[in-house]
Amino acid sequence: MKIFSIPLILSLVLALIPSSAFSLPVSKRISPIPSIPSISNVEMPKQISHTTYDRRALTTLRGGSSTPLSKIGSWYSTSLTNSPLCTKTLTSLFLMTLSFYTGQALSPSPLPLKFSPKTSPLFLLLLFPGLYFPITSHFYYLKISKLLPGRDIFSVLKKSFIGQISYGPIYTAIFFLSQLIPNTPSDMSFLKSIPYALTNNLPSKMINDFFPVWRSGVFYWVTVDILSFRYVPVEYITGFVNVASFFWTVILCIAARG
Repeated sequence: MKIFSIPLILSLVLALIPSSAFSLPVSKRISPIPSIPSISNVEMPKQISHTTYDRRALTTLRGGSSTPLSKIGSWYSTSLTNSPLCTKTLTSLFLMTLSFYTGQALSPSPLPLKFSPKTSPLFLLLLFPGLYFPITSHFYYLKISKLLPGRDIFSVLKKSFIGQISYGPIYTAIFFLSQLIPNTPSDMSFLKSIPYALTNNLPSKMINDFFPVWRSGVFYWVTVDILSFRYVPVEYITGFVNVASFFWTVILCIAARG
């Protein structure tokens, strides 16, 4: 518990720093390229050729440079603008799959990989929390950012508190459900096992295990909330939380091995 309180303290210190401190001064910002009217009506300045304008425009479209990382960032940003739900869902499924196999590699007792809709842990993980999180978080973060648009420390803590008592428990219940379906009677079909686990197994699971699970990760996830609500643009928060989930899985697996 003391280990996970360290990033919380650091994030609180960062939260006290104004977000404007991380932006460039006005004098150093690159001004946008003005639109060029028809050449037949306006004479181009002699000191700036057509080639110079074309290169500057191409550099702007590519995100400022032609490095592979900038190209990936530009492509991902464009995908988020054009298809936000699809992009966030594919990102979530990819990172959750990577998280699962990383956990299997680091776990002292990895789960058997069974390729069955009812018993495959990876399939159930991707089907329930894997699809639930990116779709619902897309609307959740947009809504809460409109209700509490500020990025000051008090607004950030309010948003984190709302998430801890509303969105977080619902996600935990969805995750528990995905883990309870394999424990239903073996002769029960996959579709019938979902309502069975929902009504018979999930209530007791939430009563017995929710608080210990919440307590084990509260410092980590409050830290993630503070950093995301304080510094991350709203359209990137879902991906940021996915990355945080990946590292949380690695932390838990390393702790289990120790």
